[in-house]
Amino acid sequence: MSKLDREEQRIHDAFSRIDVDTHSLKRRMNNMEDGKSKGRVRFSVVFAAALIVLTISVTAFAAVGGLEQFISRFNPAFGDLAILPAQPVYAEDQGIRMEVIGAQQISGVVLAYVTMQDVNGENRLSRDTWPDLEIFMDGEEISGPSSYRLLHFDRVSNTVYFEIIMATGSGIPKADTLEIGARSIAYTGPGTAATGRIQTITEGEWLVRVNTNDADNRVLVWTDIPADNLHIEYLSLSALGVQIVGRHEWELSAGIWMHWPEIEIEVENRRRNIRPSGSGGGTGEDFFEAFFFVDSPIGVEAVTAVIVDGVRITVSQAQSR
Repeated sequence: MSKLDREEQRIHDAFSRIDVDTHSLKRRMNNMEDGKSKGRVRFSVVFAAALIVLTISVTAFAAVGGLEQFISRFNPAFGDLAILPAQPVYAEDQGIRMEVIGAQQISGVVLAYVTMQDVNGENRLSRDTWPDLEIFMDGEEISGPSSYRLLHFDRVSNTVYFEIIMATGSGIPKADTLEIGARSIAYTGPGTAATGRIQTITEGEWLVRVNTNDADNRVLVWTDIPADNLHIEYLSLSALGVQIVGRHEWELSAGIWMHWPEIEIEVENRRRNIRPSGSGGGTGEDFFEAFFFVDSPIGVEAVTAVIVDGVRITVSQAQSR
């Protein structure tokens, strides 16, 4: 195993424990079953994993420019889905500047490209520093399983570049604008996983507003689908991944559910189905919610079915939104 593999596994192990507010999750399931509109519901499951991908570039962002140039230089996986802000959006506090280069929301899943720079020249940032990024809709914080990718760290300008994907929950509608912010920046380097103590580098108030309403992305939605030992109340597929909400009949052993859904995305003219690169979510007594991340955008138009625990759910059964 390479040093990078070990580092990824260390970080994954530190963040892969699932913490679930089962009461809130079950209430949401009952609301779906009753068919009543309850308005905005905060997704109560703490993120299950941080998926870290390290890529190296010798080009500083100062020479890159806006979103288009950023994409051409760093080639982020989901860059073409992001929307360029109408004007630069950034916040500065404690000598740290946070800027959102591009963002998008598709079916309750938020994508954002964010930079953090130490403008005081103290060089407090590194490839092992992570902001506790928060996303707000109409002033209300939303949360869920998240994928954080470190795209690049520039030592000269002391700037870190992130790609963030957060599955905010099936009850979150499309918004015209989102607020993205942070209250602290932490060090997660060697020694933090073993002790469980993450060092806070600095605390402050960073908050910017970005628009997410300039693109039309197809989403496939299924409801009320039986699949082996679970019943799918809601299943959605977009370019960013797959979300499933339903009820299960899994066995509980020593306080741990002895199952987790396995999915594949069937695409025409491909020899192999697409398999998710990671997942997050939570389970309760007989209900669950999960989001499955992918390494690159899903071509929704080419998808023919989603396979959940061996059960093939075809596109003909879906609604297109």
